[in-house]
Amino acid sequence: VPSHIGLALDQLCEVVKRLVAVLAGNHHLRATQLELAGAVQSVVAKIDALGTYPDVLLPLHTDLLHLYLRSGHPERGLELAQRRFTSVYRAGAESRAALAFHYYAGVVFAAAGQYPRAEQCFELVYRSPRPAKTSWVVLCAYLKYVLTALIVRGQLPKGTKFDMPRRDERFDMYMEYMASSRGGDDERGLSARLEEYARLAELVAARNVPAVRGFVNANAAMLRADGNLGLAKRLEQRMLQHLLLAAADVYDSCSYTKLLRSGGFRS
Repeated sequence: VPSHIGLALDQLCEVVKRLVAVLAGNHHLRATQLELAGAVQSVVAKIDALGTYPDVLLPLHTDLLHLYLRSGHPERGLELAQRRFTSVYRAGAESRAALAFHYYAGVVFAAAGQYPRAEQCFELVYRSPRPAKTSWVVLCAYLKYVLTALIVRGQLPKGTKFDMPRRDERFDMYMEYMASSRGGDDERGLSARLEEYARLAELVAARNVPAVRGFVNANAAMLRADGNLGLAKRLEQRMLQHLLLAAADVYDSCSYTKLLRSGGFRS
């Protein structure tokens, strides 16, 4: 690739990155975000048509997914999220951008109800090797992985655990995370946050629908700040669906009282 083309792409990526950073923090500019997404999509299409960077994950792809999510149109990012890339543009310098792409792809899949694919994306990010562990996106991905895995499997796979960064890295990662959260409504520390999600996993594994509902209601501020309230409510709905389907299989021999008790409800 000629050096002047690479330099122009670098400059373009930097401009788009700064625009996204300015727009992303303002929920009143969704129309502007969508307009910028359309412009970036046009640029990406032209780059693809040139064939200069075939199947290369560019920072522009990450910004485009981010814009679709921020503008409230995750469905527009589904085709891009499904795209397969064979390499990453400037892999060393842009490793965080690549992680962010897979994280945003997971959010897009979750919004489309494709929870198994969302789970795969989130797992890929949170299990990423260092030095990316200091990135806020790894923590975000882990929390969403917990919820999507619970939706898909009804429990967490054995050995699921967040790989805590070194003590001197934790503060920087958590401050990045809080800055990226939706308003920072809930300021629980990193360890306390992880413990709450682990407690939710235990309640789900116990098939205790009322307790899960109580957890979601009591921790709505935390879940909303994490951008996970919708996923948590979907998990609650999925548990209830599974309960009713399981009860329907033995309906003829199961009384109404037993049905209620099997879900942890009082008759």
